[in-house]
Amino acid sequence: MTYPDKVLLSKGYYKWQKGTILQLSSHFVTTEFECAGSKSGDLQCISQDLVQRLQNVRNALKMPLSITSAYRTAEYQLYLQTLGYKTSPNSQHLLGNAVDVTCRDMDKLMLICECYFKSIGIAKSFLHLDTRDDKIRRWSY
Repeated sequence: MTYPDKVLLSKGYYKWQKGTILQLSSHFVTTEFECAGSKSGDLQCISQDLVQRLQNVRNALKMPLSITSAYRTAEYQLYLQTLGYKTSPNSQHLLGNAVDVTCRDMDKLMLICECYFKSIGIAKSFLHLDTRDDKIRRWSY
């Protein structure tokens, strides 16, 4: 199926073709959420809820966030595994429900993220955030 060169809204998700630059919120654009392993024109998706929560974090933080990973294709997830990364076969990244973020004040970022996310993975250089809300989840890499 061919998608138009714009963001589509589908059941709570933004969907677009890789390389399309459109504003999703006041501080985030589509290209920040794209799968690094996909090619130009491939369909990308990210949760509207996730984008809104990130915007809330960004507003409270009052400093830029850098998204290091967001949506991932199944092929890219397998590729990361071959590189030795511990990735889950049920990763929320595959669904467009997760991001890995960093900023210059990781302690402040963690405190603010706890207000908006129940599911947080903690690494030395980034936080994994996803939209699962059934229970509080914390883990480290």
